[in-house]
Amino acid sequence: MTIDRAGNSFDTARRVALNSRSQTFRDSLSHTDRNDFYRFRLAQHSSFQMALSGLRAGANALLLNQRGQRVATAQRPGRQAEQIQQQLGAGTYYLQVSRVDGSTSYNLRMSAVPDLAGDRRNQARYLGPLGRRQVRESIGGSDRQDWYRVQVNTRSRLSLMLHRPTADLGLQLLWSNGAVLHQWPTTNHLVQQTVAPGTYFVRVAPRSPHARGAYQLDLRAAALPTPSKLRFNFTYGEGVPPSFRNALEEAGQLWSQRLTDDVQVNIHFQFDNDVAGGASTLVQYTYSQVRQALVSDRTSGRDAIALQSLPNSPALNLLMNYTSDNPNGSGSAEPYLDNDGDANNRLIRMTTANAKALGLNLAQGVPAGTFAGGDSRYDAVMLMPQSGLSGYAWDTNRKDGIASGAVDLVGILAHEIGHILGFSSGIDALDQSNTQADDQWTWVNTLDLFRYSSDSMAAGAGVRDWTVGSHDAFFSINGGTTRLSSFGTGIYHGNSTFPGHWNDDASGIMSSTLAPFLGQPAPISQTDMTALDVIGWDARTT
Repeated sequence: MTIDRAGNSFDTARRVALNSRSQTFRDSLSHTDRNDFYRFRLAQHSSFQMALSGLRAGANALLLNQRGQRVATAQRPGRQAEQIQQQLGAGTYYLQVSRVDGSTSYNLRMSAVPDLAGDRRNQARYLGPLGRRQVRESIGGSDRQDWYRVQVNTRSRLSLMLHRPTADLGLQLLWSNGAVLHQWPTTNHLVQQTVAPGTYFVRVAPRSPHARGAYQLDLRAAALPTPSKLRFNFTYGEGVPPSFRNALEEAGQLWSQRLTDDVQVNIHFQFDNDVAGGASTLVQYTYSQVRQALVSDRTSGRDAIALQSLPNSPALNLLMNYTSDNPNGSGSAEPYLDNDGDANNRLIRMTTANAKALGLNLAQGVPAGTFAGGDSRYDAVMLMPQSGLSGYAWDTNRKDGIASGAVDLVGILAHEIGHILGFSSGIDALDQSNTQADDQWTWVNTLDLFRYSSDSMAAGAGVRDWTVGSHDAFFSINGGTTRLSSFGTGIYHGNSTFPGHWNDDASGIMSSTLAPFLGQPAPISQTDMTALDVIGWDARTT
């Protein structure tokens, strides 16, 4: 005779203590013992599993909350085994096993695995400073996703792997601001990403609507060698004195202190009393090649946000004007949408220094000339008057401040190096001519990927502004939602500012005017660094 261990009513329910280990309870049902009740309490959100087996007659299972309300039901016909899998919050619950017909003994197996992972990013389970961790959890029922928060203290190679998931689950790696760094690996459930020091989130979620099951998440952060820094190889023409050489070396240090890419940029400096500027060697790749390089190179939250704004397609849509085939009239200033996928929509031009930062093979790019001549042996040739600029004398030593009425030479040289690194716009060329059709303007630069205006936004999602004139072009890394600074609109057809510069003097060292350099040291701003970061350079975080 089977002993009736379970209570026969809600009030007399047998109390059991459930945990992550499966426990088996044996009892029986008959015409005189129609219901058995079990009572358990959960201290925290848990994954509850129940299996009812060994039936010789029909029996059902019903999961109730402490108010007697139904939470889940198992009602398979005949003597088939019953199962319940349910995510439960903290609280008291009852399991009712009920006779359908006949008499039967049964085996009741139950477990409740605490769900330590949060269901939202702001509830993410903190795993601490990450070295190597392993987490076992499950997804299903009301628990539709699991969030984890990790801290990486040094530049590391972060590896995440879902080990033998029992359902179609996927992984996301996110930056501290919620921007996605890596999304849903398609093979091996593996994510590998080089990351800078900081806070990161890991999300495990179903990739198909009804996926549910257990998983093991392996996390590892392997410290990488201390990053090197950008190196400059300066060579000089005849007659360049030590004061200018020292100023150029100092200007290079301003960037190398901030950028960690292990590349060398070769710059030749010489005097030219008629020209002030840099002539960079240029190379061209397809937009798809450039986007993939940016994906592979991402290391920061800004990179992640910027990548979300780049269409995963072979071509860009551009707002253009001043072309010979403008539908509003040849050379018209009226903007129009160029979305025909021609060469200018599919090709990106950049400096060789920028290509090096992105890890692009220079030999696989198409040589694309320079803005103003130059020597292909160098990444750039820098030209500068010896006496001063625009009637102002040079101050070659910023350590004791910049004299009133003098120009910060180190700042000007750092500004020109910024262009060599890739802070430039092909719209400078469009500004000087309106005699070519749109497909001949294959001058879209890396920085132009983040150029918008109210007109381009109105033309459609993801449309970049590639116009000259009075249009208010601005820099944005999130698809135009947030304006970080304004761009110059054109020397000839705009407001007398170069499109490959900031229009606002306060935005940083890449300003279009001389004002930030007069009588004061010109600083490299956070906006300057954001621009260099999203076009492929790795900004130092400490």
